[in-house]
Amino acid sequence: MDNLLIVGGVLLLVGGLAQSWLSLGLFRLGRQWRGSAIISGGFVLWGVAVLVGIQSRGSLLGAVLTWVVVVAVWGGLWLRWREQAQQL
Repeated sequence: MDNLLIVGGVLLLVGGLAQSWLSLGLFRLGRQWRGSAIISGGFVLWGVAVLVGIQSRGSLLGAVLTWVVVVAVWGGLWLRWREQAQQL
């Protein structure tokens, strides 16, 4: 189980860093980047929390952190959808 947590944490961290690279590229192009930045922050935070072990202990901090990340990712998706709708 520990190997799966390590692989999952690394994938979340790498995905979050890739998303932050994408949002930086969107920022440089002058396009809508805020939704992507929020999503990347959530994934990086979640990946770090999994790798540190906060998520796997079943603590209250892990549960609160999970819900904060979920709200951040959904908020980022909504913001990105809204920004793309305004751009059209």
